[in-house]
Amino acid sequence: MSTGFFDLIFNIRPDAAEYPDQFVRWGPVASPLYLTVEDILKGRVQPTATDLYFGPALHAEPSGHRENAIGASVAWCDYDGDTPATPLIRPSAVVASGGPNRHHFYWALDRWVEPDELEDINKCLAKHLGQTGGEWDAVRILRVPGTINTKYSPAKPVKLIAVTHGEPYSPDDLKKLGPVPKGLLNVEKGKSRSERDYALARLLLHWNLPED
Repeated sequence: MSTGFFDLIFNIRPDAAEYPDQFVRWGPVASPLYLTVEDILKGRVQPTATDLYFGPALHAEPSGHRENAIGASVAWCDYDGDTPATPLIRPSAVVASGGPNRHHFYWALDRWVEPDELEDINKCLAKHLGQTGGEWDAVRILRVPGTINTKYSPAKPVKLIAVTHGEPYSPDDLKKLGPVPKGLLNVEKGKSRSERDYALARLLLHWNLPED
């Protein structure tokens, strides 16, 4: 199991005095367990099952109900698009979940966010990548890298493509993201890439993102 991946996912946690119990949903959809973050980060569990999932958001009780969610330190998008995704803001981690163009993108945040704000950010990221489904909810579960997705025949591995331990992102900046105009990143034959670059710069300025 990639502890580097989970180190990123659970990099920031809420005040233990306010939330002494902090559970992670883990396991198959039909029979989940509720583990502690330390169970995962210290390698006390291994992703040996097929179709294994986890919840990036923490829970105050060993239950997957929305009212028990306490927030997360990453935002995400479960991308099931018809074409490859092109996020303009580089994800902190990318997981290939098995099918064509099926990816889970994660963005590390520079502060803890509670469920309502987390869902606002996830909705913006979904729109940014052209997703229209409801994968933004705070209690979403996602496949664990290093396991097997049996939804396909033959079964497909769930692969960790990249983990970037760079600067985390401001939740306020991610909430400014909007849809990327179709074809923005393409360069027409015979034209300079500068036209694309200027269009991209104007879009980022329109979203009022900071220079960095």
